[in-house]
Amino acid sequence: DDSPCYTVESTYASGTHSQHAPPNCWWGPGASHISSHDATEFTAVGGTLVNNWGRDHYEGWGAPGDTLTLPSYTASTTGTHYIQVDFGNGAGSVDTGVTGAIKRVRVEQVSNGNVVGDGILVMPHLGTWDRWEDSNMVAVELQAGVEYRIVIAEDAETINMSYFNHFGVYTGGLGGAGGSYNNVNISHIKVFSGA
Repeated sequence: DDSPCYTVESTYASGTHSQHAPPNCWWGPGASHISSHDATEFTAVGGTLVNNWGRDHYEGWGAPGDTLTLPSYTASTTGTHYIQVDFGNGAGSVDTGVTGAIKRVRVEQVSNGNVVGDGILVMPHLGTWDRWEDSNMVAVELQAGVEYRIVIAEDAETINMSYFNHFGVYTGGLGGAGGSYNNVNISHIKVFSGA
C-alpha cells in the first residue's frame, strides 16, 4: 500500500544530467492517500473568502501577519506525510519571479501546540489569476490517530525579491515601485500519506 513516485532524468554522453521531470506518483486506489481540504475549511487572518477563478480561496491574502489555518487534521497512518497547496499567482508573467509567493507551512500537534514539522512553500508566477497549480511538497512525520493543525504564514525567511530595495524599479507585475508584494491565492491544502 505504499505510494511510489517516478521521475525521468536524461544523462548525456558528456556526463551532463538534465533536470528531473515532474514526479508521477500513485496515491492509492482512487487517490485514497490524498486528503484534500478547501478554503471553506480554513480559519484565516487577512484576506476575504471568495469564489473567483472557479474555486473558493482567500483573496487579498498574504501580507505579513496573515495566516491560513486548517484547524484539524488527524493522521490515519504513521510515517512521512507531504503537505502541498493548490495556488494561483497572477502577480506577474511566467518569465519573471520577483513576486513569486514564498510562505512557511507549519504542522502543530493540537493537544500541546508542539511544532512537529515545517518547511517552505514556493508558488511562482502563473501569468494569470485564473490558473491553478500545485506548490512544492513539504515532508513532515505524523503519528496515526494524532490531531494536527496546519498553518501557512510568512516569516522573516519567507520573503520574495520584492522586499529588496533594488527591485523598486521592477515593472513586470505587482511589487516594485508599489512596494513589496507576497500575496497568493490558496484554494486547497492537501496532505499525502504513504499508505
